[in-house]
Amino acid sequence: MKKILILGSILFAVSIGSTQDLSFGVRAGGNMTSFSDTEKQFYGILGGILLEYKFNKIWSFQSEFLYSQRGNETSYEIRDYPTGEGNPLINLDILEKNALHYLDLGLYVKYYFNKRVNISTGMVLGNVINAERTYEAVNIDTGEKYDLRENFKEISNTDFGIPFGIEYKFKSGLAIDLQYVFGMLSLYESGESTKNQTLSLSVAYYF
Repeated sequence: MKKILILGSILFAVSIGSTQDLSFGVRAGGNMTSFSDTEKQFYGILGGILLEYKFNKIWSFQSEFLYSQRGNETSYEIRDYPTGEGNPLINLDILEKNALHYLDLGLYVKYYFNKRVNISTGMVLGNVINAERTYEAVNIDTGEKYDLRENFKEISNTDFGIPFGIEYKFKSGLAIDLQYVFGMLSLYESGESTKNQTLSLSVAYYF
């Protein structure tokens, strides 16, 4: 399904590529993401390419191919953690980080209030290319630090979200975009209700 949508977006762009209403661009910025059942935010980067086709002065269609980092952070304590037979129990302060690396296909409809300001919505399809979970532990009593890294195996390979954005374009071709994406699918293969919620701020340049 994802391959079909990607191919369809490319063919659409090629089919209209000879018109003067097509703009190619690049985008880079940052994400502030949390899972829907946690409060602590995760900060990551995003970057990629975009194509925009303007039907008229008001409406346009835009497709994007982006690399995007999403995830979350959670803090908690573990009391009386066993470290081996004959060893004393220890108390740990844990910072758990889940870093998810996606390739995203974004498909948007944009409405222009004027030449500079537009709002957009559509859908974002994500495919996980890597998922890591790290634990940064500190012994509460001694201050000794421990680190552990592992693959985040429970994560679902696909993500789907509904974006809402606002963009301001400068005469030079630069643009500033603020976007919020509501995750609609469970992050876990088990089907738990946890979902991605992402606020992104980025800068684009339209050629």
